[in-house]
Amino acid sequence: MVTMNVITVSDDNYAQHLGVMLYSLFEHASVPGDIEVTVLDGGISDENRRNLKAVAKAWGGNVAFMHTDASLYSKLATKRHISHAAYFKLSIPDLFAEKAERILFLDCDMIIKGDITELWNIDLNGFCLAAVHNPLFERHDQLKLSKSTMTFNSGLMLINIPQWRKENISEQAMEFLQENSHKIKLHDQDGLNAVLAGNCLFLHPKWNQQTKYFELTHHFTSFTKREFESAKSNPYVIHYTTSSKPWQLDNVHPYKEDYRSRLLKTPWKEYEYNYTSKFRLYRSYLYQVLPNKLIGLLKYFLKPAS
Repeated sequence: MVTMNVITVSDDNYAQHLGVMLYSLFEHASVPGDIEVTVLDGGISDENRRNLKAVAKAWGGNVAFMHTDASLYSKLATKRHISHAAYFKLSIPDLFAEKAERILFLDCDMIIKGDITELWNIDLNGFCLAAVHNPLFERHDQLKLSKSTMTFNSGLMLINIPQWRKENISEQAMEFLQENSHKIKLHDQDGLNAVLAGNCLFLHPKWNQQTKYFELTHHFTSFTKREFESAKSNPYVIHYTTSSKPWQLDNVHPYKEDYRSRLLKTPWKEYEYNYTSKFRLYRSYLYQVLPNKLIGLLKYFLKPAS
């Protein structure tokens, strides 16, 4: 038996969404018992821990919890919907160095639609990690990268632990985040991209379908048209990026029902949906009615200032 070590991060606010993600992970696993999930725990309640364990147990899987001290990252930048728990992933290679040579990190706001065994078995070829390109909003100047450097989305990472630790990636990322706090927009993702340039094996976009894919054409990405359309129509991992989420009543994501239908099969099935802000509602509406190329151009030329 090959144990696949899956690591994720959550506080109590995201426990429900973690539960839905785990349901989908075990649902699509060829052998759910081969997956060993560890949650870096940023303050999950006892009740939600029990609920998460129940989700895994229903599929013959297991979830373990590891307390992580959020104060270690208290000086780093956060957002309304992103807490210091986002930085916990920087500690993962050191925490699991004695246990595994590779781990798969997954964000909570995902739905798994394919068997991760295929991803787990890829050859990392000496790279520190494998991940999916983060198109358009690449922030080369802020991250001190050349314009030709491709950046990745850190929501899904297959990490080569020995290589990562050999190159002191976590220490380098923390140093960058602390020294450039005024430039940080994408949190851990900024720090990791700043120090992992050229050290990432890029995956097919089906492994991390991002919300922006529905706002762009493939011309704004590194993907071929076939790869891009395949990721949109047949994703293996749906990642609800941006602050607009499927647990908001007015969400318009094309795959929102993949979250909602699974939520009904979890201990959080009584969840009551709330509206998001009017601004986000109008923005989501514009994304639906404006041509993709126009949306892409607006996002490209109206980037936030550093």
